[in-house]
Amino acid sequence: MVTMIEEVSDIGRKTADESDSASAAAQQWRVSMSQVRDNVESLSSRAKRLRELLSMFNVSESDSTSVEAAV
Repeated sequence: MVTMIEEVSDIGRKTADESDSASAAAQQWRVSMSQVRDNVESLSSRAKRLRELLSMFNVSESDSTSVEAAV
């Protein structure tokens, strides 16, 4: 009987340890996804600004060395 109680106790302890590990992994995943989201938003903002800057220039297709500012 004592052995069975010890086994149940061990199983409970192992289950708790594994739950803690899974919880920590989920938290780390959430932090990583938040960082990815922030990086995507930053990249999107930079791409928008780059498009705005590029729209200020006209590039002649016939002469690849000719670039004019569209002001």
